[in-house]
Amino acid sequence: MVDADDLERLAKLLTDKRQLAEQYYARACRLVGQAQATPLAAMLRWAGETATELGNRAAIARSAERAETHSARCRNSASPLRSAQFPARIEHGSKKT
Repeated sequence: MVDADDLERLAKLLTDKRQLAEQYYARACRLVGQAQATPLAAMLRWAGETATELGNRAAIARSAERAETHSARCRNSASPLRSAQFPARIEHGSKKT
């Protein structure tokens, strides 16, 4: 199972480092020109898209954890219908002829 906390931490790291990477990209553009700094732009796009995707996957993992916990509670709870003693057969107004 995927740890949603790990996914969120990784997404935050990518997001936090993005500002620094943008500064490096701007500096690289000034030093070597935008054409040679293009690979950095691709990395920035990848980091942004990946951070968003990791956040989405963390939300899905949390939702799955909640559903699994709820399902386990339902299975383990004592249902009054399970423990009730019902007659094998109920007859209503049977007539003898």
